[in-house]
Amino acid sequence: MSGEMKFFLISGFFLTAIMMLIPAFRMLMAGLFGRLLTPGFLGTLKTMAVWIFWILKNILMAHQLLLKNLLLPRSVIYKSLKDEEKS
Repeated sequence: MSGEMKFFLISGFFLTAIMMLIPAFRMLMAGLFGRLLTPGFLGTLKTMAVWIFWILKNILMAHQLLLKNLLLPRSVIYKSLKDEEKS
């Protein structure tokens, strides 16, 4: 992290801490967090939960297919092998 970025992060943190000490700014910050940041954060969490569920579902389906292919005989998976045996 560059020195300029560290400066902006530290100064932003201290500015926010000072603003929370003044009641008028505290009310302004409460409105900002309550109306904008919290719904955005909850929307992000919902999207992440759906994505994680989708990934887990795909992993489980891949494992199920792998186990099916490992445990069943080839003639069950490939129907054309049964036809060759009959002829």
